[in-house]
Amino acid sequence: MTKRKQNLIIFSILFALLLVLLFFLISLPNPQKSSTHYEKKAEYENIIDIKDKKIVNVAVKNSNENYDISVENKNDKSVYILSRNDEFSTSQTNARVLYDSLANLRPEQTIESEDSLSVYGLENPTARLTLTFDNSENIVLLLGNDAPLSKGAYMKIDSDSKIFLISQTDKEIFLNEKSFYQEKE
Repeated sequence: MTKRKQNLIIFSILFALLLVLLFFLISLPNPQKSSTHYEKKAEYENIIDIKDKKIVNVAVKNSNENYDISVENKNDKSVYILSRNDEFSTSQTNARVLYDSLANLRPEQTIESEDSLSVYGLENPTARLTLTFDNSENIVLLLGNDAPLSKGAYMKIDSDSKIFLISQTDKEIFLNEKSFYQEKE
């Protein structure tokens, strides 16, 4: 074998080893982007503490109307009833979504502010939901103005000083009309 062929074979083997080493280095996890080190969006607790209690009635008062939706257990099943004297039957699905949304209501942001409630539209709220629990406790939720850039709306618990920014979707539970909870025939 000539010297030139030997050099070419050695060079090829070294080149192949370098490629294997390069592939190995590329496939190693990046220590700066490890799966255990990731940025996480701030998580908030539910706005309403529902531990060891259950919502049994929601009284809605908004600019359009006032109505109540209560829940009763019948045959081990929750049955939602819209304003007792209502001639329409209640949409069980929509009422269940209301109750679930309230039980899982989370803020997009909690605002610590010394500003007046009127800045957030909470001095004269757009809507008011009164939640009654099975232990006879009541909580009043107030809906204020929309936040800038359609990022949601301001709300607070009447007896608390914290102001929350809630999503546009959660805002709708305050503004739904009574007909939304009536069964469509």
